[in-house]
Amino acid sequence: MKEAASQPRIRAFVWAGASVFMAAVVLVSAALVWNARDVALADNEAQATRFVAGAEAALNRSLLAVDVLLASMDELMGLSGIMTDWIDPELASQRLRSGARQNLMVRYVALLDAQGKTLASSDTSGSALQVQLPPGFLSAVLEQPVSTLMISPPVVSFATAERVLYIARHLRMADSSRVVALAELPVGALSSVLVQGVDIRGLQVTLERAGGQLLLSVPHREEAIAPTLTPRCRRSKPGVRSGRRQRA
Repeated sequence: MKEAASQPRIRAFVWAGASVFMAAVVLVSAALVWNARDVALADNEAQATRFVAGAEAALNRSLLAVDVLLASMDELMGLSGIMTDWIDPELASQRLRSGARQNLMVRYVALLDAQGKTLASSDTSGSALQVQLPPGFLSAVLEQPVSTLMISPPVVSFATAERVLYIARHLRMADSSRVVALAELPVGALSSVLVQGVDIRGLQVTLERAGGQLLLSVPHREEAIAPTLTPRCRRSKPGVRSGRRQRA
């Protein structure tokens, strides 16, 4: 009788032990999976942080080089000592071509008056170049109380049918009138600077204004009008976003 009564108890102990063992295996496996997930997330975050830091540094160098090129137009053509009517279009265009060769990102640089007329340019058409700026961009550049580098929304170039950005700042003539030093940059060239040749699976990069207006993205987005992204970048200058998304 005692032997018969002990068998159910033994079975209960065996099942209890097996259950505890299985529970321990499940818990250890879950801990390992969770730890692996945390390590992967930390690695991805570190990789994204390094990428963004490098992209920002590369972008700053590129924009600084363009800014220096535009600001140097004053010294290159002596604008602060002459009047607009005194500018020789042929001579000024030759000097702009010489300066533009120093920056391979720039398609051309041009000098515009307050009405948007081309006074000189590094393009082969010289002062005959027709520049079609986004609405309001020229006046926004001229209205800056202090000459500041400004970047236009992306537009499609009439000459090349390629998406471009215009970068500009105003310069003062001898009579305190203002002209605009302008550079046209292909969006593709600036995208290459941001991506820096890295190959990160699922990487998406955007360059945005502080208000969220999209200037460029990698991969390229096909919107005809630059969209405003949400949430906005919490920055006081154009920012770089990066992200990795899983594809279904």
